[in-house]
Amino acid sequence: MRNAALVLGLIAGVFGMIVGFFGYGYTVAIEQWGEIEGWARQVDNVELIRAASFFAPMLCIAGGAMARARALWSRMPSNIRCTSGTRTNGRAIRRLS
Repeated sequence: MRNAALVLGLIAGVFGMIVGFFGYGYTVAIEQWGEIEGWARQVDNVELIRAASFFAPMLCIAGGAMARARALWSRMPSNIRCTSGTRTNGRAIRRLS
């Protein structure tokens, strides 16, 4: 599961980079050459689009990279719960059945 989360995070990061390049490039192109009547116009909040185009792919890739190291289920199987029972590897565990 952690490897799948890593791969999906990296795929999302690459897809986010493609979308981010288009969003940033679109705002720059419209600013540089002007609007095309009825076809392409400048967005209302250029700074927001540029910031989202820059930060979103980085956050996707970082999330995919953290998925392998910081998964919530990485240490404790779902059918085991910490209680005051027998000790294994320094943890008190009891099987749920």
